[in-house]
Amino acid sequence: MSVAIIEADGLTKRFGGQTAVDEVTFSVNEGAVFGFLGPNGAGKTTTIRIVLGLIFADAGGFSLLGEQKSSRLHRVLPRVGAFIEGPGYVPYLSARQNLDRFLAAEGIRRSGRPKLIADALEAVGLEMVVDRPVGRYSLGMRQRLGLAQALLGERDLYILDEPTNGLDPSGMREVRRLIGELAARGKTVFISTHLLAEAEQICSHVAFMSQGRLVKSGALDELRSDYPQQLKILGTPVGRIMELIGPQARLDGPAVMADLSPKDGPRLLQAMIVDGIEIAEFTWLTPSLEEIFIAEVGEGFDVR
Repeated sequence: MSVAIIEADGLTKRFGGQTAVDEVTFSVNEGAVFGFLGPNGAGKTTTIRIVLGLIFADAGGFSLLGEQKSSRLHRVLPRVGAFIEGPGYVPYLSARQNLDRFLAAEGIRRSGRPKLIADALEAVGLEMVVDRPVGRYSLGMRQRLGLAQALLGERDLYILDEPTNGLDPSGMREVRRLIGELAARGKTVFISTHLLAEAEQICSHVAFMSQGRLVKSGALDELRSDYPQQLKILGTPVGRIMELIGPQARLDGPAVMADLSPKDGPRLLQAMIVDGIEIAEFTWLTPSLEEIFIAEVGEGFDVR
């Protein structure tokens, strides 16, 4: 039986006359890499702040690692490694000193801090600049430092808010590697991002946010199965291929495309072979996460 690590039920948060989070409900099971996806301003960071007890919801409820009361979140927060968008640090202190202050606030003994700090900074590639003042770090380096803070010690849940913001392609690849390693160890990772291509490579489950509302959620494979697969065929004669497929067939350059069920594939392939059609390619194309997102949410800017 799956264990829910995060549960949100009708979370709502208003700032003045604007509803930033509007009756958001979702569940994150143990061991999942859960992508909380949507454009900037969709309500992702506000939802995360509610779940971590940093702000209070105006309506709805949630549980974090089984704890349902905000007043008792301190009991489970030591099991959470969190990185919230735009982390703040003392600019004139080094990365090592900033992380040491964080661990001291968590009550970690002084003797145990150096190894935790060294391991975390090495994991994000900052081991060569540990004593440089953070005020001299680039945006990407500060992002890495935020990740290092989330990775300090062994946690059950990692909440990462836009972790690849400001990173170059190699840095993004390293973040994917880190998340993959956490998942391989059975950890639960909740990642908020607007980069759908990145999420597609690492997430097992996703939820789509738009204008403060959760539009769709579920296992990525199951969401894909809700949409027809496209069949791509390269072969000759093209006209005969289109006749065998029927009205679903359409041309896309030299390829014949069709929205069909995979169960129709063997029958069509056999008919093409019997008909003597020369087949260069017969490929099923699954919809991308971006295509699914646009189908559910629509295109355009998410501005309120």
